[in-house]
Amino acid sequence: MDPIRLKLRGQALGISGQAIETNITGWVASVRRGLSIVELLIRFKALGFTLVMPLLGATTVSPRLGGDKMLALMSTALCFHLFSYIFNDVIDLPVDRTEPLRASYPLVRGLIQPWQALSFALAQVPLAGAFTAITAGNYQSYAALGASFALMAVYNLWGKRSIFPPLTDAIQGLAWGGLTLYGAAVISNHYNYLTAITVSFVAIFIILINGVHGSLRDLVNDLRCGLRTTAIMLGARPRSGGGIYISRALALYTLALQSALIALPLLSLAYNWFGYQPEQQVLSTVFLVAVALASLGLLAIAARSSGEARTLFVCGSLHLVLSFASLIVLFGFYLDLVLLVVVLTAFFTPLLASNLLRLGLVRGWQKLTRSRL
Repeated sequence: MDPIRLKLRGQALGISGQAIETNITGWVASVRRGLSIVELLIRFKALGFTLVMPLLGATTVSPRLGGDKMLALMSTALCFHLFSYIFNDVIDLPVDRTEPLRASYPLVRGLIQPWQALSFALAQVPLAGAFTAITAGNYQSYAALGASFALMAVYNLWGKRSIFPPLTDAIQGLAWGGLTLYGAAVISNHYNYLTAITVSFVAIFIILINGVHGSLRDLVNDLRCGLRTTAIMLGARPRSGGGIYISRALALYTLALQSALIALPLLSLAYNWFGYQPEQQVLSTVFLVAVALASLGLLAIAARSSGEARTLFVCGSLHLVLSFASLIVLFGFYLDLVLLVVVLTAFFTPLLASNLLRLGLVRGWQKLTRSRL
């Protein structure tokens, strides 16, 4: 029933219109608060990346998927997403309580108890197995999925606590790469070069997120808590006047990972493992080069900003979106129309819903125009 009818009905019953409006406003505010809590708990803005990974893994062996396969793959991906982020929040709760950036998180605020969150996270493991059974998964799909969960658990327990942080970054990268391989394994037990390219891309992408973007975001608090990250190991430090000092070693490390993310898609086009027509091959290459240049440009803007927090956030957010989007661009002419629409919808909906892409585009454009001036 719409608000106007509610108001008229309330007046007929002797209830003031102001009281009705107050109740409606309170109800809407409660719903928004609830959605905000859920969004933070499940990291909704990052969900699109997770949903797309097994879909692209599956398309490396079959460019057409039935609706039941797509739904099952995305359901399993959702289980892995919930397990990864919520389990991590439970393990890192003592540290998160000292981090101002996480003051609004449900676990930090005490809105959800750790045992409740942990129980929910662990329940995702058998649930993912059930979705795999629905797809009549073979032993390779169960192996890939089991390895992904196990590797993610290892990272959650020992990440930021090992003497060599790039190793735990790599373990997490392999976990998400395993989720991508799972998508292929559900469809077929015969893999190809495209499968290797896609799995490698996802693993390196996660290593870049965790070792660079995430490490810089949490740098101050991680140092305060005595944790070890790749950025800290490579010499990143807070500046006394604000901002972050990005060492040459960290810059080179970032550039190496970014170069791999550029080279892998271009390699698959150079050998034409997709079987594209010449015009499709050329267009894909042009689009990928454009995305690569934009990604490098964002890294350059961030480097020139002296590690200013807002610039790092904006450039980092856009850089991650663009970098992963290059993988979707690579598959653009390969997927059938239905699957392409599903992939694009799954990827961009969480970003748009959380305003991350809109905010990043506006601020990124402002930074870019200012840098040109």
